[in-house]
Amino acid sequence: MTDAIYQGSCFCGAVCIEVRGAPIFSGYCHCQDCRDWSATPVSAFAMWPQDAVSFVRGKEELALFARNPQTPRGWCARCGGHLGAFRDKDVFPFVALGPHMFPDLPFTPTMHVFCGEGVVAIDDDLPKYRDAPGSLGGSGELMAGHPAP
Repeated sequence: MTDAIYQGSCFCGAVCIEVRGAPIFSGYCHCQDCRDWSATPVSAFAMWPQDAVSFVRGKEELALFARNPQTPRGWCARCGGHLGAFRDKDVFPFVALGPHMFPDLPFTPTMHVFCGEGVVAIDDDLPKYRDAPGSLGGSGELMAGHPAP
């Protein structure tokens, strides 16, 4: 893991988050929840261990909604800028954040997740999981025609 520190903020800058080190996982999510929440056909994500993520300012502006109780989505209560998924540390040890917030972060996606729910096909060489890799609580099943990473 790199010692790099990245800071990013919501659209208006009220919420500022700092992450330490490189993301543990990064990629694109095709699930219905991400699509509905982000109003996009695919949502980019980067995940860090929870203890590598801290609020520099504006934690009181973090608004959460959990249509799926396992994955509360967070945004800035002032501007509505999307931040990420903030799960209970006892349930899931990672925080998934939008890489768009971190202008200096070299975003290097390594996978597509929840492709079984997808509405667009992206033709790249990344593994495409029907749900998610086993290390993220999924089945690890790859979509037909996609080799293991």
